[in-house]
Amino acid sequence: MPTLHKAFPLYISAAEQYSLILSTQTLSDDARNTIKKRWRLVLERAEKVKKRIEDLGGHVGKVGAGDEAEEQAIRIRGGLTNGVKLDLWSAPSSSMFKGMKAVESQPELAKEQEAMDPEWAEMDPAAWDQHLTTDRWLVRQGPGADCSVVAGVGACLDHNRRFGTTVSPLILTFLRSSRQLVQSAILPKSAGGSPSRSENGRHVVKLLLNGCWRSVLIDSLLPHSRSTGLPLHATSHPAVTPERPLASSVGPAWIPLLLKGYFKAHGGYSLRGSNPAPDVYTLTGWIPERIGLRDGFQREKEWRRVKEAWDGGNVIVTLGTGSRGSCGDGLVPYHAYAVLG
Repeated sequence: MPTLHKAFPLYISAAEQYSLILSTQTLSDDARNTIKKRWRLVLERAEKVKKRIEDLGGHVGKVGAGDEAEEQAIRIRGGLTNGVKLDLWSAPSSSMFKGMKAVESQPELAKEQEAMDPEWAEMDPAAWDQHLTTDRWLVRQGPGADCSVVAGVGACLDHNRRFGTTVSPLILTFLRSSRQLVQSAILPKSAGGSPSRSENGRHVVKLLLNGCWRSVLIDSLLPHSRSTGLPLHATSHPAVTPERPLASSVGPAWIPLLLKGYFKAHGGYSLRGSNPAPDVYTLTGWIPERIGLRDGFQREKEWRRVKEAWDGGNVIVTLGTGSRGSCGDGLVPYHAYAVLG
C-alpha cells in the first residue's frame, strides 16, 4: 500500500508536466504525438493505481506515518517557484484582512506595460460595487501576452453563467460548486460568498501549483499608466449588444486581482503561451485534455464527445491558434480564445 500511495502523485505530476510540454508551440508533429501517448498512458496508470488503492480499502491522499514527513517536505519545497515562496493552502482567518495597510511584492511587468509609463495604484473603489450578473461577461486582455489565462478565466465565467442560474433542487449541489469556478480562488469573501474588498488591501489567491493548492499573497495595487491613468491590466465588461455599447469600466475588481496573483506565481505579466488549459487547471483543478486538429483527428467522434460534455456542463473549451491564424476568419495567430457557444 505505501508504494501505491507514493506512485499515484508521481503519475499525476508526470501528467501535469506532459500537459505543460504539449502547450508549447515548438514541438514537431512526431514529438507531439509521442508526448500525447505518454500523457494518456500515465493518466491511465494513475487511474489503475487509484482503483487498486481503493480495492485494498485505502483512499488516495492518505499515507502511512513513515511517509507523511517526507511527503510534507516535498510539498513545502515545491512552494518555491519563480523566486516566490508560496505556502501550502490554509484558509486564512479574517484578521489577515484587517489592521495596517499591507504592501506585498509586485509581479514583474511585461515590456508592453513598461513602455506605457506604469505605476502601481489603487483602482477606483467603485469597481468593488460592480458584480457579475446573469448577462454574459467578457474578459478583455491588457497590454502584454496574457491571452491564455484571460481566455481561461473568461471561459470559466461563462460556464458559471450557463450552469449557475438554474434553481432546480435536483442539481443544487452541482450549482453551488460550478458557480465558484475562479471566483472561489480569491479571498476575502462577503457574507454571500462573493469576493469582497479587503480592509487592509491584502488578498489571498488560491492556486494549484506543483501538485498542491497554495496561497499567493497580493495587495490591492494594480498597474496603471501614470501619464494617461488607463489600466494596464485585464478588465471585464458585459457582452456588447445593440442596446448596450462597450463599457469603459474595469469591471468587478476581483478579476484583475485574481490575475495579478496568478502572474506573481508565474514570474510576472510577461508570461507567454497560447494554450489556456494549464491556466484553467491551475485556477480550478480541472484536469486538461489537449486535442490536436491534424493527424489522427476524428472530427465527428470528437465533436460528439465534446458536445455531450458541453451540454452537461462537464467541460470548458478553449482554442489556441497556430502561425497561420484562421485563414481569414479574423482569428489572430498564436493567440488563445475561449469558446462560449
